Amino acid sequence: MVDKEKSLLGERLLRVLSAYVELKNRIYKIHREVADLKKRADELGAGLMPKMFPLTDAEKILDEKLETLRVNVESISRQLPHVSFCTGSLALSGLH
Repeated sequence: MVDKEKSLLGERLLRVLSAYVELKNRIYKIHREVADLKKRADELGAGLMPKMFPLTDAEKILDEKLETLRVNVESISRQLPHVSFCTGSLALSGLH
């Protein structure tokens, strides 16, 4: 009789643990789905922002100036190795 009760308790415990693990897995799955949906919503929202709030004329002018500055900085940064080589050569030759 005692062995039968232990067996029944063991089976119940296994069912409870199985249900617990299943619920925990479902919770993790829901967390992943929510994170994916948030990520997708952020991506979609980022695409809609410029359409919802178009730039003013002043902002467009500043954006163009910023782009011009970016191009200038890229150009200068590409020239830096050549300039540093030339100034280094001049210093070595004593023409500095």
